[in-house]
Amino acid sequence: MICVICHNKIEPDRKPDGTIYWTEGNNAQPVGEGRCCNKCNLEIVLPMRYGELELKEMEDKKWVT
Repeated sequence: MICVICHNKIEPDRKPDGTIYWTEGNNAQPVGEGRCCNKCNLEIVLPMRYGELELKEMEDKKWVT
């Protein structure tokens, strides 16, 4: 599976003993449609999601017009 953000191969997640427990990557929303690797998830997707949540909270509290 290929990351829709960086276009590198999505590596499986492994337990400390090397056993694979997940091969499907991460949801790339709202940055892209499809799956992304752990690096893009941590560095790009999650910060974007947190930023959108903060903006929504500010709008809900009328801090932003």
